[in-house]
Amino acid sequence: MKITLSFKLIRMDWLKLLLIPLLLSVLAVFITNFYPKYEAMATIYPVVDSVGDLNKSALKKMERNARRLMKSMYRQKKSNSIIAVHEKFARLKSIQLTKQFIIKYDLKKLLFEDKWDTENQRWRNSKNKGEPSLAKAAKNLNKRFKIKYTKKNNLINIKLVWKDPVIAAQIVNDYIYFANSYIADELKRIQLDELYNLQRLIIDNRYIYIQQELITQYEAKLTSMYSSLSRQFKVLSPAYIAEEPIFKFSPILIALVFLLSVFCVFLFILLGKESNKKSEIQFPLSLEATETP
Repeated sequence: MKITLSFKLIRMDWLKLLLIPLLLSVLAVFITNFYPKYEAMATIYPVVDSVGDLNKSALKKMERNARRLMKSMYRQKKSNSIIAVHEKFARLKSIQLTKQFIIKYDLKKLLFEDKWDTENQRWRNSKNKGEPSLAKAAKNLNKRFKIKYTKKNNLINIKLVWKDPVIAAQIVNDYIYFANSYIADELKRIQLDELYNLQRLIIDNRYIYIQQELITQYEAKLTSMYSSLSRQFKVLSPAYIAEEPIFKFSPILIALVFLLSVFCVFLFILLGKESNKKSEIQFPLSLEATETP
């Protein structure tokens, strides 16, 4: 079954179908880039215990059971290192860290500039009832942040798009600095709670096989870990002030604009052809009516 049109498209119609959608697509790109925005990016490396490599030549000299034990310990260390990296990445993206970061640096005024009255130093009364909530501010900032972990090279990229390049770079660098101290304090609290629970077991004499030497060893281990906990991430490349704005181009948006405009132009051409056809039919009938006596 063939579908045929009752009219033919002339050269001008084809030009309309091509040029008008192209012009509208260019206009869509211009509108999306009308207000310049700048991107700040930093690259960090999660600090974890080094696993190293197995010495295969040394393993060959060991007994079979010793080789199995060494390989099992190596796999366990590697697994623990991967888990530690993922835990730090999850904490870096946590909503609780974002909330505390907003409170620390008072970022609500930057995130909701349209609702903040700079002259009177107060929040404008609107439908949202004045000052936005902390949860809303954290959600807003998390949408702006693009935090991506690359498994291949074990790096974390933090990107932020803002209309002011200086503010964008400052927020990214402050976020990394705050995350280092916040996550370190959080881990210290967890370890101190573990130590306190272990000491309570000794005091209550619940487990007679736990000796005081284990406590002292654990305390020494905790104190040695405090120095490493002070830096959770190593900054390989801090965020610099961008000199040029980013160019936003969305292929999906351009394709939608182009296809929708082609459909609309074709519909207008079709309606125009139909109206012309009706007028041509009515015009001969009016002539016949005037010629009859």
